[in-house]
Amino acid sequence: MKIDQVVVAIYVLLGAALGLVSNYFNKNLASLILAFIIPLAVYLITVFPLIKFVKQKKRKWLIQNSLMAFFLIWFIVWIIAHNVM
Repeated sequence: MKIDQVVVAIYVLLGAALGLVSNYFNKNLASLILAFIIPLAVYLITVFPLIKFVKQKKRKWLIQNSLMAFFLIWFIVWIIAHNVM
């Protein structure tokens, strides 16, 4: 697998896992804000080490595509989990 595919796969798995975790923070407004902050913090923590593995011209690609894949999967899993439970 290319590094691009590995990066997207990592963020899809992280997004799905954090979508399930965010489902447990639906009790009140403070915990709802925490449900948005935790995925953002995890994304920011994980994107910086991955920037070192990609080439200079692919850094913009990494940030754009990993951000989109991560938050889209996170939001879809969170909505599905919220509706099921």
